[in-house]
Amino acid sequence: MTSRSIPGGMATAMGTSHVNGFHLIELQFASGTIYLTTCPHDVPWNSITWMSIYGVGAVDVVKESGTSVEGIVLTLSNVNTANIANALAENIQGRRVILRFAVADSGGTIYVDTNVWTGKMDTMPIIDAGFGGTGSVKVTAESDLIDMDVPRMVRLSDAEQKRVSATDRFYEYAASLANTTVTWPNKEFFKKK
Repeated sequence: MTSRSIPGGMATAMGTSHVNGFHLIELQFASGTIYLTTCPHDVPWNSITWMSIYGVGAVDVVKESGTSVEGIVLTLSNVNTANIANALAENIQGRRVILRFAVADSGGTIYVDTNVWTGKMDTMPIIDAGFGGTGSVKVTAESDLIDMDVPRMVRLSDAEQKRVSATDRFYEYAASLANTTVTWPNKEFFKKK
């Protein structure tokens, strides 16, 4: 099992009796990147002001069965109809999503773990875009690890290996050995005569 470290200041801040933890969410749309935070106020970090969605936004983990990878659902409420129209016009599938976890110490210094979750947007259904002029948008995203389930079209054959290295003869006789029974000699074979 591999481990990774978190920034020293973050570990110290998380060791205090009161921890202010929040997410930083980066949505990379074709029309521009949106920077959001679940903190109750806007957060300046990495020369960017991350807009607070506290009270109107949520990050939910999607539980999947078996050994599959988890995705996330980002919900934004009270989105005005002009922004909903922009969301409907955008092709979001495959666009990047980066989720970071951050903590603030008692002095207001922000420490960010930049390796929490990365993935690609999948769907963005609009919910309750009714007469009130506002609605909700849900962005579902799949983890980058889902690509591990995609079959690779590389075959372990002599022809495929020749494309990689024309002089490599490793797989040349592999097909003829596929159904061959190999009998290993017993211990009598190795005795000195």
